[in-house]
Amino acid sequence: MSNKKIEFIGYAATFFLIISFMLDDFFMFRLINSIGAILFIIYGLLKKAPPVTITNVLILLLNIYYILRHYIES
Repeated sequence: MSNKKIEFIGYAATFFLIISFMLDDFFMFRLINSIGAILFIIYGLLKKAPPVTITNVLILLLNIYYILRHYIES
């Protein structure tokens, strides 16, 4: 994959992350944030950047946990 395409994935991930912090809705925040995390995981794997990949795997797992916890307790 070309470096331009990889960089585009990184910028798309940043976009989703920033947009997620503008949302008031719990579910939409977690969903959009998860999309950003998935894109950053892909970006980190392609760039061979373990800190980026590990951080975003943990963020994705936390988002899934909090979504499930929210709907199980409701």
